[in-house]
Order: sequence, then C-alpha cells, then structure tokens
Amino acid sequence: MRNGDWYWVHKSVLEHRQLSSSEKLVYHALAYFANNKTQSSYPSMTKIANLVDIHRVTVVRSVKKLSEVGLIKKEVMRGKYSIYTLLKVSGNNKLPVTNKNRTGSVGLQPPVTNKNSNNNKYNNTQLTKDASPNGDAGIDGKEINEVLEGFMPVNPSIGRLYANKSQRAALGRLICQHGREKMTWVIKSLGISNKSPYAPTVTTPIQLEYRFGDLASYWQKQKSKSQSKGKEIVGLKS
Repeated sequence: MRNGDWYWVHKSVLEHRQLSSSEKLVYHALAYFANNKTQSSYPSMTKIANLVDIHRVTVVRSVKKLSEVGLIKKEVMRGKYSIYTLLKVSGNNKLPVTNKNRTGSVGLQPPVTNKNSNNNKYNNTQLTKDASPNGDAGIDGKEINEVLEGFMPVNPSIGRLYANKSQRAALGRLICQHGREKMTWVIKSLGISNKSPYAPTVTTPIQLEYRFGDLASYWQKQKSKSQSKGKEIVGLKS
C-alpha cells in the first residue's frame, strides 16, 4: 500500500531500456502523487516540474513517453486537467543490474555502498567516488554532500538535490573549477543575494553553474559600492 511518508516504484522502471533520467524522475513524481487505491493523480505539469526540478517542457515530453511505453495512462478531462494512472509493470523491459553491491531503494534515494548504513532521507555520506561527477577523482560523494548542505537555507526541498545526479554533477564541476572554500562561501551568500531584486535567484547547483557569471558580477558591483554584504566573498570571479 502507498501510505505514510513514502512511496514505492517498481525496480524495472529504473532499469527500463527506453527511459531517460528525466522520464524516470517524472514517473517518480507521478508515483509520489498517486492515490493509494486508484493509483491515479492529477498534478499540473508545473507542479511536477517544481517537485523534481526539471523544465516544464521536459515534463510534457516525459509524460508522453511514459504513456507510449505503457507505464501510465493519461485521461484529459473537461476541466482542462489530466488524470494520470500508473499501470501494472511487467518488468520485461528492465536493464540487467551489473553492480551486485547496489541494492534497490525506495523512491529517489541513491545507492548506498555501506551495507551497515541506514537508507534514510539524508544518508548519502557513504557514496563512493563512482558517484563523482564526470569522473573527477578529487571530488567524492561525501565532499559534495557537505557543500550541498549550504543550499538548505534557500531550498526547503534540499532532500531532492542529494539524489539528483545532474545537480550533484553541476556542484562537482563548480568545486573543481573554483575550489571548495570559495564555493562554500558563494553558496552561503545566496541567502543575501536572493533577497536582492538585482541579483539572479539561485536555489540549486545547476542554477548556480548557469548563473555563476551573473552572480559574480553582482557581488563585484556590491564590492565597488563598499556595501558590507559584499565583503564576505571578496575575490569572487566568474
């Protein structure tokens, strides 16, 4: 039964040969919203996009693909909203699992290599270097998690960032390029810059990577005006 603060997803969905990572995320979102008995839900595309932190257009395309492969059924209602029903999964399209040390996990939790660790919402410190972005041997999962904690004040849904490989990879690239100390202070500064109408709003590593130059420019202007809030990250460069 789907109840409480958790939901379940058939393992073969994650191993599906025809699904991209975004399409699997959207399926997770539909499972998250699904009614216990009917397995149906009617979230908007925007609501799904906000939950899994991907673009609305990607959600629309993903829903179409999930319907095409027979994982969901979409019904368009008169009130201009749609009902999505999770269909029975046969498991025939799953990919072989080659890493025997990885165990199945509920929802969006990443694999944990330490068998003695507990699978809970924020237990990601046991991630090994194979989770390192783009093969950067100097950045392991634990270091990324520690820097990622800095987003907590600006992102109430930080739990989703820990399990999102794209977000982790973006943060890993930033750390490699600018160093851990600088990135820790930059992320800390978001609590100030996000309140300014003249600075880019950043709440995730991907947004930070994309808008790093704009954010650096903002703080450089603040420094030139000798405003105290810019002094704590003196030397920030794009």
